[in-house]
Amino acid sequence: QIETLTAATTTVVGDCLFAAAAVVLLGPLPLDVRQSLQSRWEAGVKAKEIVASAPFRLDQVLSDDLTVLQWQIHGLPSDRFSTDSAVIATNALRTPFLVDPQRQALRWVKAKE
Repeated sequence: QIETLTAATTTVVGDCLFAAAAVVLLGPLPLDVRQSLQSRWEAGVKAKEIVASAPFRLDQVLSDDLTVLQWQIHGLPSDRFSTDSAVIATNALRTPFLVDPQRQALRWVKAKE
C-alpha cells in the first residue's frame, strides 16, 4: 500500500485537474467527444509537465471499485461511458439532467434511492 500511495502522490495534481474538468464539462457530451477532449487534455498537461495517471480513469479518482460494483448491481450498465456518467452525476454540485431514452439511468437512480 505504501508504494501505491507514494505513486498516487505524484499524480494527485494532474488527476484532480482532470477530474474537475470532467465533472464540469463532460456530462452532456457523447463518448467520442469525451475521448477527444481527454486526449487533448492529456497532451496539454504533458506539455506543461504536470504528471497524471495514464490512462486517466475518472472512476478510479472520484469513486472506488466497490461503489461502482454496487451501481452495476443496481442496474447501471458496466460500460465505461455509463460508469463515468454516474461518477459525474454523483459528484456534480447541481442535480444533473439525465437524457435517458433507454430508461437505464431511471432504473439505476430508483434502485440507488
